Amino acid sequence: KPVPVDIRLVAATDLDLDGQIADGDFRGALFARLSEITFHLPTLADRREDILDLLAVFAPAARTRLHPKLVEALLLYSWPFNVRELRKVGAELEIRGKDKDSWTLNLVEHRLRTDYGDAPEDEVSEPSTSPSGPPTLEELRLLLETHQGNVSAISRHTGRSRRQVKRWIEDAGFQTDDFRADDFSGETT
Repeated sequence: KPVPVDIRLVAATDLDLDGQIADGDFRGALFARLSEITFHLPTLADRREDILDLLAVFAPAARTRLHPKLVEALLLYSWPFNVRELRKVGAELEIRGKDKDSWTLNLVEHRLRTDYGDAPEDEVSEPSTSPSGPPTLEELRLLLETHQGNVSAISRHTGRSRRQVKRWIEDAGFQTDDFRADDFSGETT
């Protein structure tokens, strides 16, 4: 016997669905059905001005104890796991820096230098970009070849936004289609 229901479905993802649809990895028709109301929450890396204030929420002593080198590292880090990662850094600073007047980079340096790229460790390492500038043309070409023109994958690897990666590609005069696998049809089903 049918039972009437009134539900509201809420879905969240950290994937770039526009990029996934463009790459053929997510069905556009499904997105159209699910996306009646959408909003974007920027990543922590896109809100660097909030990092120190958020850290002070998780570790109140951060307001007075952060050494300038640690501040610099916190602001330049890519934060691949967003606020939950910052919360863990704050907790570790509270524990390791409990009896210290100044919290220095060495307390959490191991957390701020980890590369969470998609490639297994036994594969050839890909170029990394410095937090202060874009990759060289050769590094960008290698990233495009390695990730077969997938902007989302390059974005994840470098810790930069898709918009920034697209700007690098455009400025370099590259076309992502030139790096895609031969069997890629570009069609979504």
